[in-house]
Amino acid sequence: MRAPVRSLAIASAIALSAATLTSTPSQAAPVFTSTEVDGYAWAHDDSGSCTETEVATPDSDDVPVVENGPAVTYNGSASATIQHDTVPADTATVSTAATITTKVTSVGTNLDTISMSLSGNGTIDTALATSECDIHAGAGAYGEFDFTVTQAGWLTIESRSAGNTYTEFEIERTTGGYEQNYAYELKHRSTKTVFLPAGTYSGDIETDIDFEGTSDRTFTTQATIEASFAVAGSQSAAPTGKGAKYVTLGARSCATNTLAAAITTKAKRVDKINKVTFLVNDKKVLSDGNPKKGEAYSLPVATDVDADVTAKVKLLKPKPGKPAKTVEVTSSHVACS
Repeated sequence: MRAPVRSLAIASAIALSAATLTSTPSQAAPVFTSTEVDGYAWAHDDSGSCTETEVATPDSDDVPVVENGPAVTYNGSASATIQHDTVPADTATVSTAATITTKVTSVGTNLDTISMSLSGNGTIDTALATSECDIHAGAGAYGEFDFTVTQAGWLTIESRSAGNTYTEFEIERTTGGYEQNYAYELKHRSTKTVFLPAGTYSGDIETDIDFEGTSDRTFTTQATIEASFAVAGSQSAAPTGKGAKYVTLGARSCATNTLAAAITTKAKRVDKINKVTFLVNDKKVLSDGNPKKGEAYSLPVATDVDADVTAKVKLLKPKPGKPAKTVEVTSSHVACS
């Protein structure tokens, strides 16, 4: 659990430079109906036995983040001088500074990314080896968003931190359903993927430096949260390989649970093919020992798996005594459900 004081910390905040308020117009049919960010910073004592003199940059509330516009950047800092109320020798100073950027993007009528990144530092300096004051400081940003999913797909949430940070990502469907990904203070790297049916969603994203202590310490840190969306069945890796001259790997159909493939329409290349074999996730699903020019195939793919598709093209021997070559083309697609 985060300390109760964090609910008050949002009242403090980070200054937003005027330049970050300049943004390009959003697209005609936005995916995001609302995205706003608050910034905050604080430095104080949590023990109740000490008095702080705090200086923090002003708060910044409800700053809009423009879809496909520039990232909104916050630069904030806070510092405090702390004195124990009954022990004159027990004094301390604390300071922190952070830069946080927030960005949302879309592709066509679909969500693309929601991201927030932080870099910053913190220092505690105590007059005694161990202070009786509970010295606490931090700086960060909190954003809220609303968006529409027109085509069902997968949202992958990646969170990384070097430590001494708090990261959080929450999403909720208007008609029900809730997901959360968060980490407090620890160095970490985590990934979570959730399926989003078509519908409207709301959520929040947050990252901040958050540290406390009773003795000297100095650190730098970084943290990143990014949620990226892929339409169900969409291509995650484009076709690649020498076999692309002979076989085309096309789109995946979630309606029929198949993936389209076809032989080249160039006759000279077709004449060089001896056999073509198709594999899905390393399992053979179809083989043709007499492929025709432009021949089309529908490769079966299970609906609930990511699909790595490979076409192995065995060519005719170029000359007697010469070995036959096999070339490949591969592509990848995300699961349908």
